Amino acid sequence: MGPTADVHWHARAACRGVDGRVFYPVGASGCPDRERSEAAAKRYCATCPVVEPCRRHALSLGAAEGVWGGLTGQERAGLHPSR
Repeated sequence: MGPTADVHWHARAACRGVDGRVFYPVGASGCPDRERSEAAAKRYCATCPVVEPCRRHALSLGAAEGVWGGLTGQERAGLHPSR
């Protein structure tokens, strides 16, 4: 992490204060309920001023579940260089 890295990006996140369960949909991939839940979570991300740092953080953690940075775990897996 460089000297200008914003380590407090989460304080400006659109999801701040939102129930975290919104970002961790339950159900099988391709399930209509799960897809609706993921779409709801992504609506927060679409308006978020810190979506990119959130996405980078999720990728650095290898987060396999949940919607982070506007992407599902499956979508992030396709971006992660080690996968």
